[in-house]
Amino acid sequence: MRIFLFLSILSFSCFFSQRSQINKIDTKVSNTSQSDTIIVDKGRKDSLKIFKPTINDYQHYTQFSERKIFDTVFTIDKSYQFTQYNNQDNFGKIQFANIGSGFQDLMFHVNKEQNLALLPTRKSHFILGIDDVKYYDVKTPTTSFIYHNAMKQGAALKTTYTQNVGKNFNVALEYMGLRSQGVYQRELASSNNFILSSRFNSKNNRYRFFTHYIHQNVNNEENGGIEDLSLFLGDDTRFNNRQNLAVNLTSTDSRFSYRRYYFSQEFQFV
Repeated sequence: MRIFLFLSILSFSCFFSQRSQINKIDTKVSNTSQSDTIIVDKGRKDSLKIFKPTINDYQHYTQFSERKIFDTVFTIDKSYQFTQYNNQDNFGKIQFANIGSGFQDLMFHVNKEQNLALLPTRKSHFILGIDDVKYYDVKTPTTSFIYHNAMKQGAALKTTYTQNVGKNFNVALEYMGLRSQGVYQRELASSNNFILSSRFNSKNNRYRFFTHYIHQNVNNEENGGIEDLSLFLGDDTRFNNRQNLAVNLTSTDSRFSYRRYYFSQEFQFV
């Protein structure tokens, strides 16, 4: 009986001590939470910032042009642009049968860059000049892919990656690859464009620079036209496939390669 009474007193004392300890812990936690709340009220701010970008936060422009929205969404007003394999407005130009074979100008224009004027007009459309290189201003890292089907075999793909490092400095990397077999013999077209560009604006917008590195090559198989036009205009079903039509030149091609290092800086006193 004494042993049972002793065990009962011992268990009750242990329970009371644990309960009081729990109460002390709860009180301590409660006091801590209250003190933290007081510190927050005194001016401690959370470093987390919520950014909600809009389409106007993504822009591109050339060195001497106005800013435009960097938007690749296919809409009605941009159908004339993104239906072309080079993603440009080709008004006033006639495209050849195979993409990558060039354009024939219908309007006269002066090429501002003398080194590009030395190229044949048909090929000069693929070589990007200084005023054709785009610079970007984006609030978040941005990537775009634009894909076009080619004639017979191949494809045209343009990809862009750009990112702002800080608020006033941007770096962009662009690549365009094209390969198209064509519908006639000796009409294979292939090209590669690689651009690394960067731009910087000072905080007061008085100083800025533009720089880029570009490497391009344009390679085309050339033919001298169909040997016998009667086969093209006739009703012979053997020549419904235009690859069966014989051409005048069978071992001719053209190769152009272009590389440029560019740096330009501006400073405004006022």
